[in-house]
Amino acid sequence: MVFLVSVIVFTGFSKVLLKVGANRANGNKFIIAYVNLYTLIAYSMYMLTTLLTVYALKDILLNLFLCKYFTKIRSDYNFIQTGASGKDQL
Repeated sequence: MVFLVSVIVFTGFSKVLLKVGANRANGNKFIIAYVNLYTLIAYSMYMLTTLLTVYALKDILLNLFLCKYFTKIRSDYNFIQTGASGKDQL
């Protein structure tokens, strides 16, 4: 759980850094938008979030994870279609 929360935090920081790096390269050469300190740190943080996500989800079986995910989506969809009363409103 700690890894997944840290993934969310690192993703947010990396998006901000990527935007700062893009703004710093405004009006300069195209390559400078990709090769500056902020952008390189942001892409490194994206790599770190990928590794943390893989590590956090390594013990969850993929078919179990997908089964729970799609069952939740299906039940939410059925709830929206039938409404709280349980009767078809369409």
